Amino acid sequence: MAGSHRSVAVAGAAAKATNPEVRGLWSTHMQRWISATTSAITAERLRDAAPAGIPAQDLSIALNMLSERMMAATFTDEEPSIPEDRVLDTLVHIWLSGIYGRSASTC
Repeated sequence: MAGSHRSVAVAGAAAKATNPEVRGLWSTHMQRWISATTSAITAERLRDAAPAGIPAQDLSIALNMLSERMMAATFTDEEPSIPEDRVLDTLVHIWLSGIYGRSASTC
């Protein structure tokens, strides 16, 4: 997780908010993650490992954007936020539930 580079993550988030070039670079980066996640969700659905549901791209966008926002809140000590030692487990639970319809404890 980016926690080992917390100051870089925080600085990047701040720059994204004020610098159009950084925002564009970040958008390109996020689109790559969204595309990869969409492909993975689609593949899991095609092999009947994940149930059909909302469009894979919509789910991918929601999961990636949610993760970005949660990590940003955690790394900047925003209130409310999830403590850093629990944020990854929380995100994994949300991703598994969203994609497979079950929690990490049932996998």
